[in-house]
Amino acid sequence: MSQLTLSWFVCSMLSMRNFLSVNNLPNSISALGVIVNIFNIWQSLSAHNFVLTLILLNIGIFLDLIDGYIARKIGHESKLGATIDTINDVILYLLTPMIIIFNKTGFGAFQLTYILVIFSGIWRLNRFLHNGLISQNNKHFYVGVPVYFNLVAIPIIFSLKMNWIIVPYSVIMSWLMVSNLKVFKFGLVSSLCLMTILNVTILIAYYG
Repeated sequence: MSQLTLSWFVCSMLSMRNFLSVNNLPNSISALGVIVNIFNIWQSLSAHNFVLTLILLNIGIFLDLIDGYIARKIGHESKLGATIDTINDVILYLLTPMIIIFNKTGFGAFQLTYILVIFSGIWRLNRFLHNGLISQNNKHFYVGVPVYFNLVAIPIIFSLKMNWIIVPYSVIMSWLMVSNLKVFKFGLVSSLCLMTILNVTILIAYYG
């Protein structure tokens, strides 16, 4: 029994060492992001702590930004990483904003239309998983508005304070995500700047 336990421990340590190796670092960061984002949804539903929700949302966004950046830098982009990243995007950019908004507005008939955003976002992520980016003149573009743009729903709905605005927002955002519009892919620094602006607008809209 002790030999079996020792063997299990050694195998576990070797697997953990492999998972935390430089080549697997992007996947490790993505997996950590999934854990953070699931915990954020759980605590948002149970505790309704907006400050903690916003902090964990930012941690999730930051992890999502750096995992792809590191993967490209070390040349270790993988199907596993892309799959984990897609799951992460569903939780972070589609489900978390929904929970944050519903905690503020409550749930009713207007909020049901947000289901359009969920399904359109998943469809768009699946398309990206298969087709990727398009390149023109050494610049990279998404086809359709990326799901992370859905975060703008939080300050928009918070600031307008009208539940019915969820309906036109859901229709417009859903169409933008499944469209063939070309959207420029921002770099890491630009994304961090946009992240800062988003936080400021969310705080102003929430406490204003």
